[in-house]
Amino acid sequence: MFELNRYAVFALLDSRSVSPVQNDQRRLTSITGNHMAFGFPVHITLRGRFRAEEYVVAKAFVKAFKEINRTALNVQTDICLSEPIYIKPDLVWLEVLPQYRGYETLLYLHRFFEQIVSEAVVEDEIPETYKYSGFRPHVTLGWGVTPQAWEEFFSIAPATLKQSRIGSIALVRYPHSWPEEEAVNVILEIPLSDRSKSYPSDLSGKRLLKHLPVHRRLRCSSPSWRGKPVVWQGRSNQGI
Repeated sequence: MFELNRYAVFALLDSRSVSPVQNDQRRLTSITGNHMAFGFPVHITLRGRFRAEEYVVAKAFVKAFKEINRTALNVQTDICLSEPIYIKPDLVWLEVLPQYRGYETLLYLHRFFEQIVSEAVVEDEIPETYKYSGFRPHVTLGWGVTPQAWEEFFSIAPATLKQSRIGSIALVRYPHSWPEEEAVNVILEIPLSDRSKSYPSDLSGKRLLKHLPVHRRLRCSSPSWRGKPVVWQGRSNQGI
């Protein structure tokens, strides 16, 4: 029996879109003292947490990469993020608005990766309250937000929409000790900005999987983000 690890699939924002979101995360964290958001790259969850064997889920992710290239899907990556929204009992996030076609891309990718990873899932960890509530693409700013903290944050948060862009799709692995101390790690990544290159032969099949858990972009470029240790101070793990 192989060891089961905890995974999720994220849509990562591109480098230009990250900074405005992180500024909001820092403002909120300064009020709540909850640093959990910094244990993640700035992202939109496409497929929530599940447990699986690493080799099996990595194979499924590579299959997704091949399928996206094979279909030559015209991926629209521009999105618009809302003003901060308070989600009871303790979340604040930026919702993806349907103004840009990137919203439809996220809906498609959500359905696509739900199907792709379904055979790899051994244990689903999506909270029951979220399973049947529909897909609401969003970027989480923070957890552990009380009504009082929300009022204070909203009074200083920029009341503007954020034009952003999806940069890549990432398979992330949670550490064994999560959520107590460590951050997630991006281990495989599909760039959406440049899919002109064919699937690299040296990253196929078992040869790719030998490199795990090293973060690999499936076009042989350098990693754009690596998780850093963070002390978790919150109580809720919903919405991740």
